[in-house]
Amino acid sequence: MAPPPPELLEELVEEILLRLPSDDPASLARAALVSKRWRRLISGGGFIRRLSEFHRSSPPLLGFLCNQFHAGSLFVPTPSSSFRPSNANRHGLRAIHACHGRVLLHHAQWGREGLFVWDPIADKQRELPMGPQLFPTGWNAAVLCGEAGCDHLGCHRGPFLVVFVGHGHDDNAFSLVYSSEANAWSKPIYVEGQHEYAFEMGNSVLLGSTLYFKASNYGRVLKYDLLTQKMSPAVRLPAEVQGTQMRQRNNTVLIATEDGRLGFAFAAVHESNRGYALYLSSREHGPDDDDEGARWAQDKVIMLDGLKIDAGSEVQVAGFAGNRAGGVVFIWTCAGFFTVDLKSWKSKKVGESIGFSPIVVPYVSFCIPVPEQSKTRSSLYR
Repeated sequence: MAPPPPELLEELVEEILLRLPSDDPASLARAALVSKRWRRLISGGGFIRRLSEFHRSSPPLLGFLCNQFHAGSLFVPTPSSSFRPSNANRHGLRAIHACHGRVLLHHAQWGREGLFVWDPIADKQRELPMGPQLFPTGWNAAVLCGEAGCDHLGCHRGPFLVVFVGHGHDDNAFSLVYSSEANAWSKPIYVEGQHEYAFEMGNSVLLGSTLYFKASNYGRVLKYDLLTQKMSPAVRLPAEVQGTQMRQRNNTVLIATEDGRLGFAFAAVHESNRGYALYLSSREHGPDDDDEGARWAQDKVIMLDGLKIDAGSEVQVAGFAGNRAGGVVFIWTCAGFFTVDLKSWKSKKVGESIGFSPIVVPYVSFCIPVPEQSKTRSSLYR
């Protein structure tokens, strides 16, 4: 009998495993069952670190949460993702924001409001305590990593922050910050100037250490600086995408450009061929980030012919998911939810839209399966 072939060196095995698709955690879960040696290799902290670093420029879009009318939210995996959370249906909880592996949920039924932070990978959910001035008429909030100096390659089990913005009874906009380490909210910090900002729930974007929130009634984008812990008006959106002029230009969504600039996207009927198009604009660099005269440049116009929608059908921009390699914009139509890749301009259907509001919360995160749980939690990775 011929001797068995020599085993591959661990360095070679690791190089092969690093190149598995980052949005397919099921492939790593299966690899962990090949042998004790492979299981030990995958479970090592060094491998987990190298895997995240290898794919750091393009953390995978594992899915998105869409909000059902009066019923809660549902986690929908993207067609290429094998990740399946154990409890995809978040009954009675509306998705507001997702970042660094966590999802912020809002409970607003039976006369009781509250905020929850959910980790879909670990399937752990935490209810936040009530804070001062939570839930005014118009508000928005975002969840993000709370560890200083973190590179966010796998921090969804560490400390986190929730930044809450709204306007008070005195018409002043304010911000509150929740810290998971302190399990408490900060005191409110107000924005100078008497303006009753109508924040659009779920419409925010993180650029470096700054969160940007869109306020529709003044065409303003307000920024919250995580370093100084202060909020201030940043820039005005162009006149053509403000206020009542946006009736036919649906759901202007804030986006981040590849080079780290603030931008926005909206859908409208193209003037020449009468089909729907996705318009992308970004803020031009200027000497003053708070300049009232900030200029915007139209970067791309992407025709949405690939969505195959009927003439006259409603089309809305529903969300944005970005990374260093580009990003995707979500589109809501009566025919379903679609994504439009901002690099290739290709579109694909990712879910049904009937019964869901035209707002989605994309979930972008590295998912490393726990080898010792691969058998018992195989339903997570299909």
